[in-house]
Amino acid sequence: MFAYLAKLKIVHTITLLSIIPSIAALVFLYQLIKVDTEDEQKLAALSQLTRLSVKIGSLVHEQQKERGATALFLASKGQQFEADLKSQRKATDTARIDYLQFLEGFDLSIYQPAFAADLEGINAELQKTPRMRSNVDALNVQMAEAVAFYTRLNSEKLDIIGSMSELSPNAEIVDRIVSYHAFLLTKERAGLERAVGAAGFASNAFPPAALQKFQRLIVEQNAFTHIFQTYATPELFADYEKLQNGAANTKLNTYRDIALGGEETAKALEAISGPEWFETASQKINQLKALENTIAASLIEDTELLQASANGRLTLHMGIAAVGFLLVFLMSFILIKSIQRSFAKIIEAMEQLASGNLNIKLPKPTKNEVGQMIKAVSVFQENMILARDLKKEQDTQHASQLERGEFLEGRIADFEQAVSYVLETMGRNSQTMQLSSQEMSSISELTSNQSKAVASAAEEASRSVQSVASATEELDCSVAEIGNQMQHCRKAASEAVDQVHSANSDAAELRKAAQSVGDVVSIITDIAEQTNLLALNATIEAARAGVAGKGFAVVASEVKSLAEQTSQATEQIRNEIADIQRATEGSLTAMEDIDKIIREIDQRASAVSSAINEQKFATQEIASNVSEVAGGTAEVTENIAKVNEAAIQTGVTSKQVLIASEELRTEADHLRNEIDQFLGDIKAA
Repeated sequence: MFAYLAKLKIVHTITLLSIIPSIAALVFLYQLIKVDTEDEQKLAALSQLTRLSVKIGSLVHEQQKERGATALFLASKGQQFEADLKSQRKATDTARIDYLQFLEGFDLSIYQPAFAADLEGINAELQKTPRMRSNVDALNVQMAEAVAFYTRLNSEKLDIIGSMSELSPNAEIVDRIVSYHAFLLTKERAGLERAVGAAGFASNAFPPAALQKFQRLIVEQNAFTHIFQTYATPELFADYEKLQNGAANTKLNTYRDIALGGEETAKALEAISGPEWFETASQKINQLKALENTIAASLIEDTELLQASANGRLTLHMGIAAVGFLLVFLMSFILIKSIQRSFAKIIEAMEQLASGNLNIKLPKPTKNEVGQMIKAVSVFQENMILARDLKKEQDTQHASQLERGEFLEGRIADFEQAVSYVLETMGRNSQTMQLSSQEMSSISELTSNQSKAVASAAEEASRSVQSVASATEELDCSVAEIGNQMQHCRKAASEAVDQVHSANSDAAELRKAAQSVGDVVSIITDIAEQTNLLALNATIEAARAGVAGKGFAVVASEVKSLAEQTSQATEQIRNEIADIQRATEGSLTAMEDIDKIIREIDQRASAVSSAINEQKFATQEIASNVSEVAGGTAEVTENIAKVNEAAIQTGVTSKQVLIASEELRTEADHLRNEIDQFLGDIKAA
């Protein structure tokens, strides 16, 4: 059941919720109308029965008079009161016809079946009246039997009136009915008293049984009077008190005392005739009848007022039920339509947002749950707009990053090409320097050996002048050879100087390239920092978006992670560039040292060349001036010593150049490895 209710639309659920209290209200109103209807039906039955009681009261009154007249007629053995009896019978028949005509329009369906049966029984007993009358006329019935017949008819009718109290829903009316019934019973007992007293006064004697009955009837009248006093209104009982204190009732009480006096009042009993008693009792009963009519009219009026009030309540409650049902229906219809329209607008807005239309205009939020939903959808719309703008910004940044990446790739390719060329040039130059230094070392060794040979020759020349010519020739050749070798050495030193200059230029270019890479790395670092800031902003916006921004939070986290990795890579590249720059600076310093050494070698070679030229001129002069052989030999020895020293210095320098070239090549290889690693990291990043 709960699963089924959960599948219902909100409008249907609200409809059910509005139907439940409506049904409860309708049930309550139905019960109220049912009670009002029952009260109205009871009061209608009571009103009809009250009118019937008037008819019954009239008929009972006439039957009471007929009963008294019958008792006088039978007591006189048919000698008296025949005309009075016939006249009374006509009055009784008139009351009976009026009663039966009233019953023709009497609705028995609103009463219990037992009531209808009792009423039919009364009507059946009435049908026996003609036969009883015939027996009375023929004097074929005892007075007691005749009186009992009429008394039974009256009692049955009075019991019908007594049942009226069961139909009243109003306690006051019940009291009025009880008092009315007690009054009728009092009047009935008065009628029986009239009949019994008429027989006793007519015969001038009250047998014990008759006297006992006469006394009982007086006691019963007093008892019913007390009941009447208890339930009647003060006004009605005051009227009854006036009647009791009237002349007729005072006279009747005197006759009662005579009847109840026994032997002491026997003479007084003989003085009172039956007709005289009957007339006095009839005066009181007629007065009671008048009061009965007043009580009945008051009861009918009160019953009709209550019936009218019940009809008014029933009409009012039915009107309230109809108006309430209509209002509930209209309010439910209006409420459901209002909620349906509100939810329809929200659903349409959410569908538009789901389809990507973010420019829709939401309804104005109200101060209820629907307004809270509209506010939530508005926040969702704002977050979607922010997400769209953020995506556009990210796409722009991505395109910018791609463009920067392509630019960096181009610059890196150019840098790689330039560095490769520089490294290749440095490699070739270092190899050339290595070969030149090796050649210089060989030349320096050869020069040293030759200078040693020249020194030996000079010494031999000094020991033997005879060998001067040959020594001079050999010296001339050696000098020429030394001159040639020194020319080669000088040329090699000059080339080494050029190579060093070229290496310096390449190293300077490399330093510039490293600086350019450093600038590129700075740009990458700035981009990484901006990306990190954007990722942080995206994370904040995603957090503000709540559940809807979880996807953006993941993307922002990934972008932030990439930015941090880029920062780490650029920091590593910066460190590598710093190492390259330091190595380049070291290479430049080494190159400058090499340049100084090679220049010194060049200067030494120039000095050696000058010495060789001077030695050549000296050897030429040896041939012309033998006398100067000793001095020239000494000078040659000195110069050869210098040459030897210069050659040794040249060998040392060449070894230094060789070591420097090897270090240059090692640094170049190290620089190539660092640059390759740097480029690999850049490409990987």
